[in-house]
Amino acid sequence: MPRPAAIWSGVVLAAACAATALAAEPMHGPGGPPPPGGPKSERPEPPSNEQRAAKLKAMLQLSPSQGAAADAFVVATAPPDPEDLPKPDREKLEAMSTPERLDQMDAMHKEAEQHMAKVEAATRAFYSSLTPSQKAAFDALPPQTMMGFAGGPPPMGPRERP
Repeated sequence: MPRPAAIWSGVVLAAACAATALAAEPMHGPGGPPPPGGPKSERPEPPSNEQRAAKLKAMLQLSPSQGAAADAFVVATAPPDPEDLPKPDREKLEAMSTPERLDQMDAMHKEAEQHMAKVEAATRAFYSSLTPSQKAAFDALPPQTMMGFAGGPPPMGPRERP
């Protein structure tokens, strides 16, 4: 016959587990849980090339004669339009053999390398047009800021979750 202390220990343990599970469960309002990844309206609109150019010109205090170089840099490093990015075709990927998938990955890497080569060339050309003090200011920008001018990671397409 089980002892009363053992029974009460089991009851307390079960209650603690239930309380932990309830605390971990998110509470949602009358609309139910939010959609996975949040609503699309929460994603901020990326700045336009004109806004990016104006920010760059203000940050570096560019002269009017440097405006064309800055505009060319901004256009060359503009982030791709999300609609233009390749969309993964899950059915096609699943139908491929491993060597075919590896070939596709190689092609995507080569495309990314070409994109980064263009970003690098545009950055070097723009950098050469800067004065020494502007170069120092440009060099002091954090990498996250520069990724904004470079358009973020190479255009490899958005990842879809199963």
